[in-house]
Amino acid sequence: YHNCLGNHDVLGWSSRRKVGVDDPDLGKKMAMDRLGMEKSYYSFDHKGWHFAVLDSIHPVDGADGPSYEARLGAEQLDWLAHDLGKASAAGRRSVCMTHIAAFCNIGTINGDAEARAMAPGMVLRDSKDLRLILERHNVRALLQGHSHVTEDFEYNGVAYLTSPAVSAAWW
Repeated sequence: YHNCLGNHDVLGWSSRRKVGVDDPDLGKKMAMDRLGMEKSYYSFDHKGWHFAVLDSIHPVDGADGPSYEARLGAEQLDWLAHDLGKASAAGRRSVCMTHIAAFCNIGTINGDAEARAMAPGMVLRDSKDLRLILERHNVRALLQGHSHVTEDFEYNGVAYLTSPAVSAAWW
């Protein structure tokens, strides 16, 4: 298995934090240490396929201290473009993974006329930048989650496959 960090894997990056902002495990450190992760985003090859695991939990300074927003960020997007370019040049097909989705139709699914397609926290703020990289490098699929619903669709040759997250609070 390969780990992909999600919003519940960061310690104390919210106004509801249960630890001080000086806690040595604040942020992604504790989860990454326990999972043996050297980087929060990375890639690997398996049986002729290339996989890129992305980190959609982008650190920001919030009104109440350290927080995050749903974003990959310029540095990670630049890394991804180069990583997928090398894989493509080597003839490998690619799949990418992110916790927070690039696309989510939860407002439509729930019949919520007030829900915005780009609601903060539900989709990546830089989803268009990601989409263009995936399309340019002929990525076959983006595996995504976060919304607690199954949702599969294809756009410009890329399959966007949403796996329902597990959370007892939603049952």
